[in-house]
Amino acid sequence: MSKSTGTLGANSFAQTYDHTLEQVVLQIFGADAALVAARCALAAKFAGRDEDCRRWAVAFRRLRLRST
Repeated sequence: MSKSTGTLGANSFAQTYDHTLEQVVLQIFGADAALVAARCALAAKFAGRDEDCRRWAVAFRRLRLRST
């Protein structure tokens, strides 16, 4: 397996994880899902967890687009 194939697999997993995260937050928090995602992104950023911050920011953007 080439290095680029391994990276593609990792990116695919990350995209699936991001989409699942968005769905779970929406199911649990409903109309407040975007607010929860934004708060989690900020908490992750201040804790120095950049990858978590990115994932929560992606979820926030997608959830915000759903609500408009």
